[in-house]
Amino acid sequence: MTEDERLKRMDESLASLDRSQKGIESEVQIMRAFVADQRSFTNQVVARMERSARDGMRELSRMNDNLDRQGRELERQGREHERQAERWDAESRMGRAALLRVLDRLDEIGPGPSTASD
Repeated sequence: MTEDERLKRMDESLASLDRSQKGIESEVQIMRAFVADQRSFTNQVVARMERSARDGMRELSRMNDNLDRQGRELERQGREHERQAERWDAESRMGRAALLRVLDRLDEIGPGPSTASD
C-alpha cells in the first residue's frame, strides 16, 4: 500500500469517525430532550397526584366532620329519647299510683247500692 493510499484510508477513517461522532452528538441531543420531556411529564404527574391526595384528604376530613356531627346528633337524640322514656315511665307510675289510690278508697267505702241484695 502506498503512502497516498494510507493517507486516503486515514482520511476516510477520520471522516467516518467524524460522521459517527456527529451521529452520537445528535443521539445525545435527542436523549437530553427526551430526559427533559420525561422530567417535565414526571413533575406534572407528581403535581397531579399531590393535588389529588390533598383533595382526597380534604374530602375525608369533611366526611369525618359530617360523621362526627351526625354521631353527636344521634347521641343527643338518644339522650332525648331516654329522657322521654323516663318521663313516660314516671307518668305511668304516677297514673298507676293514682289508680291504686282510687281502688283503695273504693275498698274503704264498700260495695255501692247497686250491689245490695233485695
